[in-house]
Amino acid sequence: MNRFFLFVLLALIGLSGCKPGHSPEPEPVEPVSFPVGNPTAAQTTFTVTPAGGTFSSPDQTLKITIPAGAVSTNTQISIQPIENTCPAGAGQGFRLLPHGIQFAKPVTLTFSYQPFEQQVSMAEALGVAYQDDKGLWRLVARPVVNEAAKTVSVTTTHFSDWIAALWYQLIPQSTMVAAGNFVELRVITFLPDLLGPLAPPTTEDRAMSNARDLEAEYIKNNGKGDAWRLGGVGRLSPAGASAIYTAPASIDKPTTVNVTVELNTRGTNVKDKYLLVSSITVLPQKKAGITFRIDGGPWQFLPCVTDYIGGRIVNSTHYGIGAQKEGVGAIDIYWMGGVGEHPWDTQQNPPPEHLTTFLGATPDHPFFESSYKPGPNADLVTSGGTITIEKLGNVGEEISGKFSVKKAGVFAAGQQIRTVNIEGFFYGLRAN
Repeated sequence: MNRFFLFVLLALIGLSGCKPGHSPEPEPVEPVSFPVGNPTAAQTTFTVTPAGGTFSSPDQTLKITIPAGAVSTNTQISIQPIENTCPAGAGQGFRLLPHGIQFAKPVTLTFSYQPFEQQVSMAEALGVAYQDDKGLWRLVARPVVNEAAKTVSVTTTHFSDWIAALWYQLIPQSTMVAAGNFVELRVITFLPDLLGPLAPPTTEDRAMSNARDLEAEYIKNNGKGDAWRLGGVGRLSPAGASAIYTAPASIDKPTTVNVTVELNTRGTNVKDKYLLVSSITVLPQKKAGITFRIDGGPWQFLPCVTDYIGGRIVNSTHYGIGAQKEGVGAIDIYWMGGVGEHPWDTQQNPPPEHLTTFLGATPDHPFFESSYKPGPNADLVTSGGTITIEKLGNVGEEISGKFSVKKAGVFAAGQQIRTVNIEGFFYGLRAN
């Protein structure tokens, strides 16, 4: 190569801030302030004595362990469920009161991740975050994950708003796609920058930002070769820290495939492989009806009822979809509001969002509901899970969505006989 042209090439590389074989440095990302979450339930109040003690939220997803000597006099504390405004938040958020209280000894906060276990494909991505007085959510240093107990714990000397967090993720974590369509997958993080290997903060709490794409250098082989893998039908096209999954052009029944990406573990000294997983359910060509499965069993399809196709207004605020098949049973799903995610709510009359299934050909066959009894003599409570309305068109247009029911009660002869998990999706044309 002519020396003059070589000099010009090197000068241009220097001016551009790049080095041969290296990508440009990513633009700096700043931590972001987020709104304070509104309460979603009443406070539960406890009295802490100088002897300390252990206190739990009513749903048992948060446990506070206060050692002896943390308070010098009897002190009231409260736990209140709140909305999740943390960008990486997972599960239920909690407001610990009084804000600003300072404990003489660190207390331990332990979150159960069992309610959102399906989101946790890699326990090393789990942490705990709190919101400071500037609205910043901060990932707490040195979280302790107990995979056997499905918990993540941190220590603190103060109270604030707290939540479990997944600080890097493969998104979407789970989704559905129609045959012939595609899904874009991305590895994201919620830290403005990563200092060193993929590991939670070890020296100080870190303020979080909105989701941003992870740099390809943190993916095995920069996202090339066998860093990305597909388990199931379809085609996967990797590109660094992202990939495109393309579903087959046609498929006979709903089929779930898994996409995994292996992260770069250099310097972590934890284990050989960090794998993030995304679960994608490929749907057949759309037919009006409800497709569902129970406890991960085989998929079943029930066509929409002839006079009850798509969403019809049940009263001034409710929408619904009904499906049935002779010899199999029937499903009715009701909800309020429009496009978006709605939790089940069976505690009002009429209940805003609820699901009822009658499976089997005989009247005494067990039926399933989006509510259950937590004990033999307990009252019914609403099941976990959600209904997500993806499209809600005008009359004659598409109405579609998906749903999951965790701990659906199974009843026969007026008695609960067990609980199950139900998931599925629906599609139809709005009737009225």
